[in-house]
Amino acid sequence: MPGSTAASGKRTTCYSKTRTSSVCPCFSQLCDTFGLSERGLRDALAHGTFADKMRRDFLSGVRSGVNGTPTFFVNNLRYDGPASYERLVATIAARLEYAVTPA
Repeated sequence: MPGSTAASGKRTTCYSKTRTSSVCPCFSQLCDTFGLSERGLRDALAHGTFADKMRRDFLSGVRSGVNGTPTFFVNNLRYDGPASYERLVATIAARLEYAVTPA
């Protein structure tokens, strides 16, 4: 389970508003990775600072046809092919070529 503390035998996740970095080490790692204040992150989660934005973003994804991760869009078109680097690059190149080809 992502963000779980499996080593301690507990199944707690990093996504709960009541968890702290002492329970979930991913908070410290996230803060270190992105240069965030650990206290600021805990406060934002506890107060739901970004809950409305996350809800709006989630619903926007659902309306756009996102039903899992990863989901890619190229020029506002959902890409349903294999998630390989080569196929994505080829799709992007083809869409770019199509976009600049004179009508």
